[in-house]
Amino acid sequence: MGDETRQDYDRYRQKRFAPRPPLVDTPRARETDPATSHQSAAAIKATGALGEQQRDAAQLVRLFPGHTTSELAKLKVEKLGAEGSWEKWRHILGRRLSELAGVHVDGRAERRCKVTGRRALTWWPK
Repeated sequence: MGDETRQDYDRYRQKRFAPRPPLVDTPRARETDPATSHQSAAAIKATGALGEQQRDAAQLVRLFPGHTTSELAKLKVEKLGAEGSWEKWRHILGRRLSELAGVHVDGRAERRCKVTGRRALTWWPK
């Protein structure tokens, strides 16, 4: 990724001054889940982390269309300098991309992931 893509990503990240609502608000805990799951679901929304993660996931797909969740996670760490392991980000992106599917991003053809070696869905901007 070139400096221009990194600068676009940095500009996008700097635009977020205050917590914004989620792009898509779906239930994150089942009725049968314990109270702690419901508390966590409420907290991620109230703090603005949910909206931030959803916007981040959608932006990654715009920057790197046609990649799998694991590939996007690895790009986020290696090219964009995100802290933590790509495995951590794969987990977060997997949840957020599935929430955004059909509205802000599209999961399309499966192919072999270059990171895991398994067949995986590729993500594209909508």
